[in-house]
Amino acid sequence: MSELNGQLDMGALIGGAGAQANPMPKAMEGYDADGALLDYAPDIYADVAEDAANRLRYLAAGIRSDFDAARERVLHAGMLLLEARGRCPEGRWLQWLKEEARVPERTAQESMQLFETFGARELPENISKSHLVELLRAPEADRDALMERAAADEMSTRQLKEEIRQLREQYQKSQVSIHDLHVELETAERARDSLAGDLKRAEADRDAMAGRMEDAVKRANDQTQRARDAQGELARLKAQAPEPERVEVTVEKVPDDVAAELERLRAENEALKSGQGRQRSALVEQFVYLTKRFNVSFSELMGLIVDIRAEDAGKAEECLATFRKVLDALRGKLGA
Repeated sequence: MSELNGQLDMGALIGGAGAQANPMPKAMEGYDADGALLDYAPDIYADVAEDAANRLRYLAAGIRSDFDAARERVLHAGMLLLEARGRCPEGRWLQWLKEEARVPERTAQESMQLFETFGARELPENISKSHLVELLRAPEADRDALMERAAADEMSTRQLKEEIRQLREQYQKSQVSIHDLHVELETAERARDSLAGDLKRAEADRDAMAGRMEDAVKRANDQTQRARDAQGELARLKAQAPEPERVEVTVEKVPDDVAAELERLRAENEALKSGQGRQRSALVEQFVYLTKRFNVSFSELMGLIVDIRAEDAGKAEECLATFRKVLDALRGKLGA
């Protein structure tokens, strides 16, 4: 595009690409019939160099004449707006746009975006400004393909708009799917990290258990070895120990007269149980009971002495001597 060379082509501003170039169109807004700049409010260009202010006024006049023109004119206006925005003092752009260029902010923004997106490209002839405006709303990755299709199929603006709407819906669905996949991936990664932590703890528990088992096996082996050593020592002591002497234990027999008296008392008790004989007193009953207990205890004591002798013959002799003294004392009391 010869118009987009960064310098304002005044012939293009008036009549398009085929117009004759004039150094200063006399009918251009912002200039008088002689081509002199009109007076402007000084507040917009306060503290601005004269050359910069004159250039901004020149750009404003061109922008006003370019808007609502053909596609190339709109792109050219976008180029001029970009230059003007770069030259405009900070904080005064919107004011300049409203009072000087007299262009709505939204329209100016769209025009600049059109130039930034399509100004440096070779565009198909049947792609209009309205096509380009719709293409701005299309996903960037699909713009070239959409433009080629719109040109080849000679789509109307409405058809292109519907195509873009469907593409945006598909894009939004794909974004939702991508988001869901990211969520699933994050969930899977958290589950993986959790499993890795569980595995690490399980491995630590396994190692600790292996250590405890190893210690237990070692202690068991030590105990087994000590048991073997003890068995060996016991066998050695048994081999060295002399053969124990056979000891005869004399169990004194209950005297015949005592046995006869006990038998008589027993018979008398049986007779009482069957209703024969006279009633026995409580003291006699207690005597019979204790006498029987004494006889049983006597036998148990003698058996215990035999068991003691199997362990320690000397201690058994001491116990037997003590028991004999008790019996002798009882005999002495009975004789008295």
